[in-house]
Amino acid sequence: MTEKIKSKKQRIIYYSILAVMLILIGVVTVIAITQNNRNNDVNLEKPTQSDDSGSGSNNEDKPDPKPDDDKNQPDKPVVEVISFITPVKGGSCSKEYTDSTLVYSSTLGVYTGHSGMDFTAQEGADVVAVYKGTVKEITTSYLQGTTVKIDHGNGLYTVYNSIEPSETLKVGDRLNQGDVIGKISDNNKQEYKDGAHLHFEVIENKTVISPLKYLTVEEK
Repeated sequence: MTEKIKSKKQRIIYYSILAVMLILIGVVTVIAITQNNRNNDVNLEKPTQSDDSGSGSNNEDKPDPKPDDDKNQPDKPVVEVISFITPVKGGSCSKEYTDSTLVYSSTLGVYTGHSGMDFTAQEGADVVAVYKGTVKEITTSYLQGTTVKIDHGNGLYTVYNSIEPSETLKVGDRLNQGDVIGKISDNNKQEYKDGAHLHFEVIENKTVISPLKYLTVEEK
């Protein structure tokens, strides 16, 4: 009788322990499921973050990078401003250019046209290139004397007549503005009564024009 009671108590204790363990397992399982559901809810509420290289709403708020103006803009052409200096050092204009009126020629004794400007100065005054260029021609004739023609490019030429050219000057020489090309002379027989001077002409696109187009105001 005593053993039966003892055995019964043992079974009660065993089942009680088993029931407690089952209850604990159930509680732990419920807690784990609840926590997992909470984590999932939190993840759903968080917005998706994109990195700097991806696309998204954050990138749309960022301003577009400014273009590099120096690199994207085409190069602007550089316009060269041509300005002549006086062709005779210390010289002054003694006879103007004219294309519509006549001027008196003391050598010929008549009124005639004058396609250039005459510059006079002290005897032996230097004649200089009014602008950079290349010596195109050096010619000599009995009536016109010696003439030097300089090519400035783009159809622009300057002509220096009644000149005693430098001995070293030759066709093809590249000149800078102000380089000495010779000295004033009276070897132009058609103007010899005017004394030693330089007869200066400007040719643009095969047409003789007024030198005043390129002479600066101070040099006119």
